[in-house]
Amino acid sequence: MSFGTLRKSHLRQAGNGKKCRTTRQGSLKRLGEHERRAPSIERNNKMFQKILLAYDGSSGARRALDVALELVKVAHAELWALAVEERLPHYSATIDEMEEEKEFANHFYQEKLSIAYLQALKAGVELKSEIRAGHAARTIIDFTREKGFDLVVLGSSGHSKVWAMFLGTTAEKVSRHVPCTVLLVR
Repeated sequence: MSFGTLRKSHLRQAGNGKKCRTTRQGSLKRLGEHERRAPSIERNNKMFQKILLAYDGSSGARRALDVALELVKVAHAELWALAVEERLPHYSATIDEMEEEKEFANHFYQEKLSIAYLQALKAGVELKSEIRAGHAARTIIDFTREKGFDLVVLGSSGHSKVWAMFLGTTAEKVSRHVPCTVLLVR
């Protein structure tokens, strides 16, 4: 068989014992070190280094937490959870009323994030968390850019199902505008 009839991926030994492959033109090309070894997840585990979990305590977010914990174990990545307070009153009669609502929302999300933290601790994963006020999708997108996340993990169903019919879901908005990979957990 001549070199011209060999396929591009055909490997053979050159006269000096080095592994080579034939090119389309039929000539032998010495394989570089990176071409001799098959890529391995264990060796090259840098796909996701920082993972953000958008967490609101809903059933979808809890499923997303389970998946994120498994991903972190495999990828040896850093895991963050972000809770977004978006139900603060736009117009309040007094400053005290606004502060009371903010305190209630902080307590609610702090409790949810504490439960997630304990679940992560039980799984052997360190979970860093933050609570921010604002529009959910916009805040997730801004936080992702600010901290440089490689992956955003979202649950498919959150607390705002009625508004989702009119305006689109938070997951949909985030997936369109975030500068990294998005994993939607159903």
